[in-house]
Amino acid sequence: MIKAFSLRTIRRLRPPHLEMRPTAGLIVIGDEILKGSTMDTNSNFISKKLHEIGVQVKKISAIGDSVDEISDEIRLFSQRYDYVFTTGGVGPTHDDKTYIGLARAFNDQLCKSPEIIAAIEKFFPLRQMSGDHAMFVDKLSTIPASAELLWGARSSDGKPSNFPVVRLKNVISLPGVPRFCERAFIELKDQLFSSSEVKPLFSKTLYTAKDELKFAEKLARIASNYEGVVDIGSYPVMKNR
Repeated sequence: MIKAFSLRTIRRLRPPHLEMRPTAGLIVIGDEILKGSTMDTNSNFISKKLHEIGVQVKKISAIGDSVDEISDEIRLFSQRYDYVFTTGGVGPTHDDKTYIGLARAFNDQLCKSPEIIAAIEKFFPLRQMSGDHAMFVDKLSTIPASAELLWGARSSDGKPSNFPVVRLKNVISLPGVPRFCERAFIELKDQLFSSSEVKPLFSKTLYTAKDELKFAEKLARIASNYEGVVDIGSYPVMKNR
């Protein structure tokens, strides 16, 4: 049976000995991901956006809400990749432990951020808050002491974003809720990646109705001949005729 498929060829703008692509690792945090109760779309979105600007995603990891696991994974990824993005675990509930793990990964202390408290107060006046709301503010504003707050630019008007993203060294911690994660990444993209650091890739997609077994051998030879200069992949698409 013949199956349709797409053949995607991705060529770097310059050979690898002239230009090395920045690397990235993504850490998806949340018990709900591992249980299958929530689908991870954040890593897919971030990977696509990074690929568009020429950053090579080397690994995606999904872990639970364990401080030990979070700190170990962040420490490992931080040593291996130029950029590390975490998603999830930055909210106000008891199972949001990303900042604790982030601080532990770099032997840092936790402290309250006056800037985050001020950002929260714009929407929820502190004087009107009950005890439960005070705990909400306390959890959201407690971050690693050495962390930097990144204020992105809103796409609508270019003004600073309403809420900051925490970065410690080369680790950027994004929200887990997809619409907030996507918005934060888009607002920060130009700030995180300057044009001198990343170069867009040239990508070409070809389609054919032939079975990939018909040309697998020839394709392998072409890929071997241009290894390190051109990335070639064959991706079957079933029931697409």
